[in-house]
Amino acid sequence: MSDSHMTSGARLLDPRGRLALQRIALAPRPALDALQAGTVLFYDNEKMNVGHYGLIFERIKAGLRERGIAHLHDHRAGIRGKTPADIAAMARDFRALNVSAAVIALADMGVSPAMVALTVEMEKLGIPTVCLTAEPGSQLCVAHAHYRAGALCLISFDIYPPSPADAVGAQAQACVPRIVSMLTSNGAALEALAHIDYAVDPQPAAADGMLPVAADTELSAIQTHFERLHIGDGLPFVPPSAARFEAMREYCPFASDEVIVSGIGPRGPPHTPHTPRGAV
Repeated sequence: MSDSHMTSGARLLDPRGRLALQRIALAPRPALDALQAGTVLFYDNEKMNVGHYGLIFERIKAGLRERGIAHLHDHRAGIRGKTPADIAAMARDFRALNVSAAVIALADMGVSPAMVALTVEMEKLGIPTVCLTAEPGSQLCVAHAHYRAGALCLISFDIYPPSPADAVGAQAQACVPRIVSMLTSNGAALEALAHIDYAVDPQPAAADGMLPVAADTELSAIQTHFERLHIGDGLPFVPPSAARFEAMREYCPFASDEVIVSGIGPRGPPHTPHTPRGAV
């Protein structure tokens, strides 16, 4: 692996970039009797009129009423295209309603990142929140929750716009006990309910942005290490040494501190030419 850009003993750059896993404290949950006395917000991001999705809230509300949770407040508004500031403002508006908890839906496709962001903001403001998801957005929600919260109460539905009414209704009815548990549990029980199972990036990257792998390590060993970190697609690659990066930068037309893009992907860090390791 001799190379004019390789320095013996130098470490490789970490392509994952500024991998700082955000962790939040979930809002304290009320006891069941307090939830029964309070109000539960049902936020529809304008997905409930798709196919038979309207049955989701209908069946969940019926199940809550059977359990003495009868004060329910509906709010319907789109979330597509909202900025982080817009989403934070939406969460503050919900807090102003003085609700005890919230059920929000539906994170099914392109709005999934925004719905996770809303869930995070609501939890930060003290509103216990359950976010309902559906494929293909469910896995995207899990990824965003892993990087931006660490734990969130997500319930995934196995439904699609053409799903028949009986399938949609049955899944909605079946999830009611879990919703109640998510909105009234604390401690270890809540931790288990809000657990995010995501195999990629279980630990943050090193503060210096480097991997614990020498640049002159044998190539197959480097590839094995990258695969263990879920970096790359299994095809051969050129090891990202600092010297190679600096050589590449000679052709970069941007200032080293210029933010090229920010807020995208599950992690959403700002990307500059000086931080080439900032993969989304």
